[in-house]
Amino acid sequence: MKETGWITDIETTEELVKFTVAQNNATESRENTITLSYEEATAEIIVKQKGKSGGAYDYEFPAPRLDGFYYGDAYSPGAGNYWFFLNDKGLDEDGNAMPNGTYFLIDLYSDIAPDPSNARIPTGVFTLDPSPFASCAKGTFSRQNSRYYTTDENGKTVETRALDTGTLKITESGNGYLIELNCMTNETNKLWYVYYSGDTLLENQAY
Repeated sequence: MKETGWITDIETTEELVKFTVAQNNATESRENTITLSYEEATAEIIVKQKGKSGGAYDYEFPAPRLDGFYYGDAYSPGAGNYWFFLNDKGLDEDGNAMPNGTYFLIDLYSDIAPDPSNARIPTGVFTLDPSPFASCAKGTFSRQNSRYYTTDENGKTVETRALDTGTLKITESGNGYLIELNCMTNETNKLWYVYYSGDTLLENQAY
């Protein structure tokens, strides 16, 4: 793996690829590919970065991780429930947030996965359901459960905010997927742009 100039400090573990992305001061977006290889196997990670937005967003969060669970239709008859976190620290073995982390929890509803053991978040555009209780309508993610929060050095929640508005776009991107979340959290009236690139396989909890 080679550094590209704006993608640096590339590190790999058995479960994670970490890297640093320099700020893009140009108006045009840019992308590059990180190629992973082990013996005869190879995989590619496509990194996309938007150009300078000129103040279109108040905050931008490039989430390096996606962790989550697929619950099938156990709680949402007729619709598949995809519960996942766009985050930077991951989850512990009990599914709890790790210390000093930033998390965007998304409670999304779509078609039921044909194979629960191989459930990936469906592609498409999803909108925030403003109802106080999750309607479980396909093509939405619930305001009741979706939220932004941070944790302290002990893993305790420091700040949590519901989402007042939100659109989630999921597209195929190279060998993986690109997730883009545009949302506004309550009380702050600040617009977020959150994005993640990689696999979207969720742990099967559709028992």
